[in-house]
Amino acid sequence: MLTYLVKESEGKTYHFKASIYNNGIDIIQGVFYHWLSKSWEGCGNLENALLRKKKLVEGKIREGYKITDYLETLENSVDVYNRIKSHIGIEYSKPSAESDCSIYTGFFLGWLIDNELISNTFRSDHNYEIEQFKKRKITAPTLLDTCCDGILMLEDVCEVGNRFALPYLSFDSGNYLNDFKALLLAGKPNLYKVADNWYNYERLKIAINKRFENWETQKAARAFWKLW
Repeated sequence: MLTYLVKESEGKTYHFKASIYNNGIDIIQGVFYHWLSKSWEGCGNLENALLRKKKLVEGKIREGYKITDYLETLENSVDVYNRIKSHIGIEYSKPSAESDCSIYTGFFLGWLIDNELISNTFRSDHNYEIEQFKKRKITAPTLLDTCCDGILMLEDVCEVGNRFALPYLSFDSGNYLNDFKALLLAGKPNLYKVADNWYNYERLKIAINKRFENWETQKAARAFWKLW
């Protein structure tokens, strides 16, 4: 009872997935590397859910979408970067405060800001706090808590940033968790005990810079071979 549709337009990939769940419809839609939203629409019963799903799919087809096989990828499933509680909380003891959770993702947000890899909307909405961070008057985890309720969304990051961040921050196959642990976890009982200070941030920033440089080199090499 799952239908997945994709549309290519002006160099962007639009996607839409509708599946029947609990007499309603789970909907995931977005644009690769730009934004992704998840919602559920209650329909009362299975018959209504099937009819509603049919109408949604027909509407997308009229918009130029085409039904295709669904394969879950980072691009069509990740809307939030910092699922730290669900992914890491099992392995490590629980944080002593909510702000402790923001250090892990907040440091990465700081790197995004320092490298101009945030979205135009994020920059416009939080310009004052961004300038405070750049002047080193507030830390990135503080900015994440203040402006984003501790949550970094796909839509907060620009396209290039998301292309790098999706695989790098993946808890299953990315290297960000490994870099964070290797550089900042020595002598700490768990991730939540890492201090929010500029020394820790700058150490991690250097490691992320190297990862990003390697990623850009590999991307350029792939683009070169496509010419042949």
